Amino acid sequence: MRAEAQRGHSRPEGRLPLEGIRVVDFTHYWSGPLATTIMGAFGAEVIKVESPTYLDGYRLASRPLGDMTGWETSPLFNPVNLNKLGLAVDLKRDEGREIFLRLVSVSDVVVENHANHVMRSFRLTYDDLRAVKPDIIMVAMPAYPSCSKLADYVGFAFTFEHLSGGSDATGYSDEEPPFSMGAMSDPSLGYTAVFATMMALWHRNRTGQGAFIEIPQTQAFAYLMARRVVEFQLCGRTHGRMGTRHPYMAPHNVYPCRDPDTWIAITVGSDEEWGRLVEAMGRPEWALEERFATATGRKANEDELDSLIGEWTRRYSHLELMHLLQQAGVTAGAALRPQDLMSDPHLRARDFFVSLPREIVGEHEYPWIGFRLDGVAAHHRKAAPLFGQDNEYVLKELLGLSQSEIQRLAQEGIIGWAPDLNRLEQ
Repeated sequence: MRAEAQRGHSRPEGRLPLEGIRVVDFTHYWSGPLATTIMGAFGAEVIKVESPTYLDGYRLASRPLGDMTGWETSPLFNPVNLNKLGLAVDLKRDEGREIFLRLVSVSDVVVENHANHVMRSFRLTYDDLRAVKPDIIMVAMPAYPSCSKLADYVGFAFTFEHLSGGSDATGYSDEEPPFSMGAMSDPSLGYTAVFATMMALWHRNRTGQGAFIEIPQTQAFAYLMARRVVEFQLCGRTHGRMGTRHPYMAPHNVYPCRDPDTWIAITVGSDEEWGRLVEAMGRPEWALEERFATATGRKANEDELDSLIGEWTRRYSHLELMHLLQQAGVTAGAALRPQDLMSDPHLRARDFFVSLPREIVGEHEYPWIGFRLDGVAAHHRKAAPLFGQDNEYVLKELLGLSQSEIQRLAQEGIIGWAPDLNRLEQ
């Protein structure tokens, strides 16, 4: 950390926890950018590094059809690259690599989430980085461990989830393995990277030593399967894919409500809670039958139980029923869609949405991170950077280049303010 932190000074009132920490962000897609977005929200100066010939893949994903500035309008890129500055430099050029190393020399953390061979090809390994900054912290998030025979294989969240056993935990037993929530491994890896970086900064604060942190994405996501791994060892089997049901609880499912395509999730964790649900339903005769009196009986008759509960839930709106059941002491939650979240009173009360303006796309609301620190006014501070938006600040203010040097670098295509569409790599 910076000198004052190393001397053990307490954080002045109003300062953010990571203020004074500079992070070089050489990440793309979701997992890495999410990690650095969180760091930026809590005060770190994050500099996102891209190349005029190779863009963050999310810049070109889901952009409006025919949009000539599509690299700025992606709904995937914008929310996971908040709180950052933008530098566009070609790392395949010797001068571009030198600029990167000079930036590392005045930084604290480097985060990258490419396949293992990428940083080697740029000659930007941990050894290369600590040669210019001995106490640098490097966070690498490759697909596979560098010591593995699969070290140079590439991957995406879809393959990580299946390789890590995640597809055995979601979906239905009579269907092919699904893909959960689009890319469940990515956000879990992003938070893991933040946690690991905080541990490394704390270690450096105590010892003065930097660190190399490797977070293989298949391995980190496999950790989330720990319960099932141990279950197999103890029981000789796992419960496999159970859809929205639970190995022991019943009812435990989503049930249809009155309006089209609206649903409510109901979970009964004990016989006592079942009694409260029976009361909330008005004590129908079927619910008083002995076969439903215990969890074992309810599991044995789960198909019929779900059908009967579904007939009752159809009488109500999902939000109305959620409040009715919660007030009766039954765990229940309405199934909300993204557009429903925008008007959710709980999220509004927590200032969950932060409105930020951005050139080209205009002003939009962005969801906040899932936690707050008491007394710390952390928030999203700026929208995602335009391509190369902060080239001059980084090159002139941080690295001391002259205006004429910057102009020459631009003329030679080493830096840029827009992608070089003629040389763009896929």
